[in-house]
Amino acid sequence: MAQASRVYAEVDSNFSSEALIAAERAWDWALANSEVPFRNPEDVVTGEYGDELFSDDFHWAAAELYISTEKEEYEEYLANNEEPYQHQITNSWKFFISNMGFHTLLINDKQNGELTKKHLALSNEVCLNWNAPAVFVLGYLEQVY
Repeated sequence: MAQASRVYAEVDSNFSSEALIAAERAWDWALANSEVPFRNPEDVVTGEYGDELFSDDFHWAAAELYISTEKEEYEEYLANNEEPYQHQITNSWKFFISNMGFHTLLINDKQNGELTKKHLALSNEVCLNWNAPAVFVLGYLEQVY
């Protein structure tokens, strides 16, 4: 919802404001209920990650909220709750939710200071160490298709 608030800011300012309020309320609820996993109602079959690890979800949410609000509490959360960046091909994105937070932070120019330095160093490391030849990528595509 924090990301939606940015996307809709110039299109529908009322929805944008409501989305940001909802995102911050959801954050507060999640912090107070950090051991409660989301489960779909019985008649719903989409939207559930199906895991019990929440640190990656918190990382992504804090990144989106920080970029959307520039509030120090979200920046502090990110600084105090580091997540590993995992770059590998897999059959599911759900194992790399924290990467979404990294990507959000890297493509936005609002962050500065130590957090920026860490993320830029991380992106440099990923770029330098990711030597995936086309054969590897094609091999993966052959497995999938």
